[in-house]
Amino acid sequence: MVIFGLALVVVMIYYLWIPLLVFPTITARVLDLVGLALYLIGLWFTLWARRTLGKYWGISTSQQVKLLDDHQLIQRGPYAFVRHPMYFGWWLAMLGLTLIYPVWMLLILFASSVLAFVGRARREETALAERFGRDWEAYAAQTRFLIPFVY
Repeated sequence: MVIFGLALVVVMIYYLWIPLLVFPTITARVLDLVGLALYLIGLWFTLWARRTLGKYWGISTSQQVKLLDDHQLIQRGPYAFVRHPMYFGWWLAMLGLTLIYPVWMLLILFASSVLAFVGRARREETALAERFGRDWEAYAAQTRFLIPFVY
């Protein structure tokens, strides 16, 4: 059974690295440059958000949101534009990588991270709303959920 599982993974990895589309050279170079720019902006945005959160950032399970006893509602830096800037930055970076390397593996990773992070963001919003009440409501009313200036 283990050998079958390993064989399946090898086959999936091989086929998931097949290009989505093959572009003419000039188009591929333009996509590389746009992809690199998106990747770097996304990475920068993610790191800016992480730095802004400071000690209030922590790793927790996908089902549980942990807030510190002295947790504060951060509304500066990238959090002034969007309530979940690290997720947005990750998506921007993944989109950039997908443009640079247009393969099924990255497209699937990008799409699955969108689904996972939207659910995670909703759980975080529930926990923050419970903790900060009206302050959270006022903040949520003036910022976007996941994409700055859009959604």
